[in-house]
Order: sequence, then structure tokens, then C-alpha cells
Amino acid sequence: MVDPFHWISVGIKSVGAYGFVGAGFAIFGFLAGSWSARRKQYKNARMATGKGRKASYQAVLNTEDEFLLEYTYEGKPQAPKDYAAEPNAHPTLGVPTPAVYNHQHAKIMARLATQAYKMPKDNEGYRTRNIRGLPTVTFFDKSLLTQVFKGVLRIQVVRANCLRPANLAGLARPFVEVFVSASSSRTRLAGQTLNPVWEDEVHWLYIRDPQYDSLCARVVDAARFTAGEDLGVAVLGLEGLARNPGDELMFKLPLRGFAGENSTLTLACRYLPFTETAGPETISELLEVEEDGILLRGEPASISTLGEGDMKPVAYIDCGLTDTQVWLFSDPGKRHFVISFRGTEALLDIITDARLLPSVFKTITEARRGNVSVHRGFMRAYSSVRRLLSSLLQLITTSGTGPWDVTLTGHSLGGALATLAAYEIGMYKQYAGRIKSLSLYTFGSPRVGNKNFAKDFDALVPDTWRFTNRLDIVPSIPPTGIFLKFCHVGHPVRLRGKGELLKGLNNVEMEENRDKDAQVNIQKDINWLRSALTFRGVAEHSCDLYISRIHEAGGYC
Repeated sequence: MVDPFHWISVGIKSVGAYGFVGAGFAIFGFLAGSWSARRKQYKNARMATGKGRKASYQAVLNTEDEFLLEYTYEGKPQAPKDYAAEPNAHPTLGVPTPAVYNHQHAKIMARLATQAYKMPKDNEGYRTRNIRGLPTVTFFDKSLLTQVFKGVLRIQVVRANCLRPANLAGLARPFVEVFVSASSSRTRLAGQTLNPVWEDEVHWLYIRDPQYDSLCARVVDAARFTAGEDLGVAVLGLEGLARNPGDELMFKLPLRGFAGENSTLTLACRYLPFTETAGPETISELLEVEEDGILLRGEPASISTLGEGDMKPVAYIDCGLTDTQVWLFSDPGKRHFVISFRGTEALLDIITDARLLPSVFKTITEARRGNVSVHRGFMRAYSSVRRLLSSLLQLITTSGTGPWDVTLTGHSLGGALATLAAYEIGMYKQYAGRIKSLSLYTFGSPRVGNKNFAKDFDALVPDTWRFTNRLDIVPSIPPTGIFLKFCHVGHPVRLRGKGELLKGLNNVEMEENRDKDAQVNIQKDINWLRSALTFRGVAEHSCDLYISRIHEAGGYC
């Protein structure tokens, strides 16, 4: 057998002597040198898994270099068997949802994962506003909106006086940012002045509870070459406005912090509550005067185009800062709640998102034991929406009577984010609401965390099904081998086209038996490089292709 390390050294020397042409030949030799080892490994695997003449198990090696077991009887594909999930070892949870494959459910989740790529139109739903790329929520259910918020605050920024000079001309170019609850907005930029006036500047912000919420207004100088300079901050409690609902009150607030002497900010505010007797029509009429606010008027126009069957959208979370989007679907009749994360189909985005530095997974209250770490880029994206997501999940699953079935899904990057969310829900299920079952269906998902994360995840969420197309490259990102220790979670389901669907053992169990073989780990890195250089590996990542192959495979399930 050709020694691959020999060819690596030859390649390094060739770069200096003959340039990139020599390096290319070295890589080719490296791949060729591993060919005989791969054939031997494949042969040994087939011999080790033989089960007799008629019934046999065939080890299937794919771009992820993992084992998937295809059950055959006299050469004819049979219905795949479901494998028992390993028992839950987590001390704070009850028995998790058992792993039972449901192909009809998989088809629905694939379509909902595809719908996560859609965005609400301007006339759909009721949208909160935020600045600086902070998360916003579009509500499609007015009853859910009134459960989250008790009313809206109409704010008119009138003027500021005696601002501190912020430039060499002894003036400032100020604007004002206003924050309350989970909403924020900003005024237009005023001219060069220390006494700016904003005419007809009206902002609408949602209020969770006027008894506890406070309005914060921040005056900022729009410096040309810096991020901006604080010119003072003012805070206003909302109790007085709540005692006089509907009345417009004028406030002249002193500016604190980096403000100048005697600096003030004048606001005109009016609180409009969602009363207990207010119906959906009343809510729309309440904000009919809005021109550019946070609550969009009218009924959702084409909301029926979203959802699946009785599964209708209830909310949409969008964080512009991390470009992370989440759709929330609900079927109150069946008590079924679905969380669908938006993914990405752009190869450049996938490569950019594949930051290989791990991040220690920290939950809401504590860090997990056992050196659990996950992909840093994925964790950053999920963290940007986790607080809003968890609050809406708890609100929905505690409504009505009876427990809920919760399913998470996502394609590509969305599958990775759904994995992180499922992990946290599984860990704190008793605090997330009344959840009867928890399952995860991902399509073309990359690896998310290390082996400790995968082991912990499979104990918490055993009803996890990870679909991959045969030549899809994204499930091989980030690569795993000697240098990188990322590992998949859940039960792999391979879609091979022509109606073939292969279900396999939990890949963490398979990885445990193979990590001792350094040659196998080298082969993993080789396979990832080989797949990265083929265009078909990208083409097979299409979400539409996943849906098509899942429907074709219906006869095998």
C-alpha cells in the first residue's frame, strides 16, 4: 500500500520546486494511495456484517464515510427496520420520546423546512420593530400578540435642547434612539445644531407591561468617522401613562450620562392598551392611524399559502444581525407545534458559516458538564433568537389544556440551528411548557458539535432523523477526522434516488468503534476534500431535491 504521508511530503517539496502543478500531482497521489486501504476497509466491513445467504446486511460508505445498513433479501430492498434508541441517562428528565420513524411526518417536515425560506409580505401579520439588526417578531395570530403584549406606546420625539458640542465646529449632528420592552426605533438625522427639532416624528413600540416597562431614549451624535458619540440618556417610567390610557402627555426629561449641562429631551407619549374585551377588529382599528409603525394594518392577505394542512403559522422571528430566521407553526386541534429554521442554499454562505472553532455550549442557567462543545458560528446564530423562541414556545405550549407534541425541522444551516434548539428544549423540557413528545427532522444538515454533544443529544432527543442525499456535500461540513472532531447526531436516513431510502444505526455508536483507527480518520478528511471538489455535491443539497426523493421513497416505508 502506498504511504499517504510520503506523498504529502513530496507535495510540500513540489510546491517550492515546481509550483502548484506539482502540488496537484501530490494531492492526486495522496488520494490514489488511500484507494487500496479504502477497498480493504470496505471488504472487511462487508465480511463482518454478513448474515447468511438470503438475508444480509451491506455496509454502505458515502461522502460522510459513515456506516448505513441496508437490509436486503435476495437482492430486493425491504422495508427498513427501526432501531431501538439508547435509554435516557439524563437525571432531570423523564423518559424521552422513543425513536419511531414516520415517513408521512417526514414529508410534512420537509415541506415546512422548505417554507422556512419564505418571508412574510408587507400585508401579512403584525410585526415588531427593532434597530441595529436586533430580532423582530411577526405575529400571525392576534390572540398570541395580545398574550405577549398589553398595548402599544405612541412616541413623538419633539426636540432636544442644550446638547453638548461633539465636533470641531462646536455643534452636533444628533439623532434619537428609543427602546422599550423588545422593540426599538430611531429618528431621522438632524442637521448641525445643539437644539434639534423633529417635526411629525412618530414611533410605535409594543409594551409588555406598563407597570414594569420603562422607555429609554438615547441621543447620539452621528460622527463621520466613528460609531457615534453619546450625547445623553433619558429614562421614563410608564406607570403614569398606564393610569391615563389614550391621553397624550408631554415630558421634558433631563439627559444624563455624557450629556451637557442642562441638556433636555422633550417627548410626547400616548399609551394605547389592548383591553381584555378588545377583539381582533378593535386591535386593527386601534392602530389605524399608524403611518410607518410596527403594527401592520389589515388581515394577513395570503397567509393560507403557508403551513401544511391544519398546521398554520403563528409567528416569524427574524434577526438581521446574524441573518437568522425561524417560523413557528401550530395545529391547536392536534396539539402539535413545529419550529422550522431557515437554512441557506448559497455555497459561499455555507463555507463562510463553517467556522471550525468550537464553542462551549452554555445553557440558559449553566454550562453542561462533559466538555460539550458546538460549532461557534452555529451557536452565535442560534443565540440571537433563543430568548424570543423560548418565550414563545413556553407561551404557546402552556395555553389551553393538555400537553403538546413539539417537532423541530430545518434544511442545511437550518437543520444545525434546529439541532441546537432541540438540545436545549430536551434539556429543559420541564420548564418549556407542557411538552408530551419532542422530535427532530433535519435535511442536509452539517455537523453541529463534538462527540460529547452528540452523545448527550441522542440521550435527550432520541427521536431524531437526519436525512441526507447520497452526494450532498453539506452533511460533510465541518469535516471530521484527526484534526477536527465534529460528529453527527441522530439516526441517519440516506436518500439515494429512484425511491431508495436507507435508515441506519445511530452514527455516534458507529463512530465510537472507528475512532481508534487512524487510517479511517485520515480517510474521512480525504472524503471531505474529494466531495468539496465536485459540483454535484453542491447540486444535491437542493431542498427541492430532498422533498422529491422523500416522496419517491414512500413505497419503501
